[in-house]
Amino acid sequence: MKIQNYLLALAIFVVTACQTRNTIENGITYTTIDLEEIYPLLNNPDNPKYELKLSFSYPAACKDEKLLGKIQGLFLSSFFDETYTNYVPEEAVTRYVEDRLRDYKTLEDEFKKEKNRRSSSLVRFLRHEMITNKVVFDKEGLISFTVYTETYTGGAHPNHTLINRVIDVQNGAFLTEAELFVEDFKDEMAQILIKKITAQKELNDPKQLEEIGFFDIGKIAPNSNFLIDDDGITYSFNEYEIAAYSAGAVSVHIAYDEIEDLLHKGNPIRHVVTN
Repeated sequence: MKIQNYLLALAIFVVTACQTRNTIENGITYTTIDLEEIYPLLNNPDNPKYELKLSFSYPAACKDEKLLGKIQGLFLSSFFDETYTNYVPEEAVTRYVEDRLRDYKTLEDEFKKEKNRRSSSLVRFLRHEMITNKVVFDKEGLISFTVYTETYTGGAHPNHTLINRVIDVQNGAFLTEAELFVEDFKDEMAQILIKKITAQKELNDPKQLEEIGFFDIGKIAPNSNFLIDDDGITYSFNEYEIAAYSAGAVSVHIAYDEIEDLLHKGNPIRHVVTN
């Protein structure tokens, strides 16, 4: 069920749509809030508008209420930012929409001045934001999810961001590279990443990457932006991080058997790797 709610006044109405699924392994129930909001400047549908689309999936129930609160906070900080982690998810969504609308309304005085100037472009008043997330792994005491954001603020093009996270359900905290890998893993992991990106782009020599928009390949390295699944680890690099905008976001999947020597004994994903 999708709920569309158009903002044509100061009042904001945030409605939730619930879709649940149960997982046996971690015993967590998820709920999804789907939301679409549109507000045109000065409440006039002929004017540039702010458009927001959200699809936020989050843990809604589990046996340990204290743990549930911690995990919800991690989902909120990843989907929005840490400003919203002290609210329950429904209220966080409401406040986020309110904050974004208030920010957009600050443009209205400037828009009044510019709209009557024939030579003035009004494209810069357009705003678009889409945020979605997806749980890609939920078992063995681990939750792995990704957040995708597309934003447009009146510039030459929209921007896109991928945020990957892994949660250790046992302690309700994000899993870090330091917990997974041996101390000196970065150099070897960097070489694996470069090799795989080169293959993705169907090139023979890694240096050729710099000819198609990548920056100094010597600076490509693990960046903590990873997720896990049954088969391996995926690193994502966002626009402008290792390459020009034209290259887009780059995601690299690495099978567990390729990094077996880099995983230290007792790492939190060892049960996943051996399954």
